[in-house]
Amino acid sequence: MNSPTINHFIEVYWEGPFTLKEVLEKRNPAVDYGLYQIYGNHEIHGPPSLLYIGMANELTFAARFDSHKNWLVFESQQADIYLGYFGNRQMKTPGGGAGWRNQIKMAEEMLIYYCSPPYNSKSIFRHPDLSGVVLMNYGYKYRLPFTLNSFVNDLYNGQVLPYGNENDKTKEGNWKKFGSPLSE
Repeated sequence: MNSPTINHFIEVYWEGPFTLKEVLEKRNPAVDYGLYQIYGNHEIHGPPSLLYIGMANELTFAARFDSHKNWLVFESQQADIYLGYFGNRQMKTPGGGAGWRNQIKMAEEMLIYYCSPPYNSKSIFRHPDLSGVVLMNYGYKYRLPFTLNSFVNDLYNGQVLPYGNENDKTKEGNWKKFGSPLSE
């Protein structure tokens, strides 16, 4: 294979910033699902720092934030919250079935690994085992990258040539897979 294959193209449209009080009003069961990012003061990183990335996949944003309000009230400054809605209209809510659950999980894993928010504990230390995933962030995404992808996994798994040309064996001959011995 010469170039990466896109298996999942995920679009997230971000809105915000919202206060905790505003998010607790986001309980429309038809639309209020997706990803969220919480910014606030961090003792080391200072304000405004990305503190947490999460998903509201089975519960609305309001229901999901009921579990966060216990720690958010103790932050030294008011948290700014950004909500991410999925662009694929057929899969933007839990009614989208397995496709919805897979896409929101992949997007959350990629964002947490790349951004490494200090209050997240899952998906930070292990690169997501994904293939052919492109995540696009639109709207008021604040500090999130515009795009993320999992093509590095395809490269490490030998599905994509490092220089993109199957006939160029001179460059490929100098290529060493990450973690492989320098002399073989």
